[in-house]
Amino acid sequence: GDEGTAFGDVWDADVHVISSITIPASWHIDRSHDYGFSAPGATIYTAESDGTEVVINDKRSILPRKSLVIIYEDYIADKDGNGLRLSPIEIGQRIAAFENRTRLRGRVHAGPADASIFDYIAGFASIHDYYIQNGVRFYKADKRTGSRERGFLFLRQLLQATKNRDPENPWILFTKNCTNLISQLPELPLSRENPSDVDTEADDHLYDALRYR
Repeated sequence: GDEGTAFGDVWDADVHVISSITIPASWHIDRSHDYGFSAPGATIYTAESDGTEVVINDKRSILPRKSLVIIYEDYIADKDGNGLRLSPIEIGQRIAAFENRTRLRGRVHAGPADASIFDYIAGFASIHDYYIQNGVRFYKADKRTGSRERGFLFLRQLLQATKNRDPENPWILFTKNCTNLISQLPELPLSRENPSDVDTEADDHLYDALRYR
């Protein structure tokens, strides 16, 4: 059942998951990222609607402006859900290779990432500096008080608007490439301490990359 889950009651795979999309040239695409070493890391790629017509599942449609389509995910984890213990240089290379493979290179803009990747440790560059060596950039995600709750409520609102096919408010869709997000999101448990957040002990790395957006 949906009880105790953060998004199960507003999730409908028949509505939220799409088989194919042809993204108009005028749409903005960015990457967002949650860094992980022994814990999983995640990068997601989001296309944002500017209201121009789009072909989804081979049908022409128009999504409300500012609707989000999560087109790809790269879940940096093994099959048991552990991090891959990659160095910052290796993650930068992985992101660049992923973007070459998916033909996003040159089309994708900097999006938000976990603010810790911008920190400097004495004598070392920041993690982000190593990403930049591979032409991969991010900006700092909002970590102010209440940002987790805002992200949670905003995502619920996007999922609900999509489920209701609300023509006035932005939607969120996921391509079937995003297998981990699609399986994790409806199952994420609510926090016991905070009813406006997910349980941070759960596997929330892809969710965090999505929430930063």
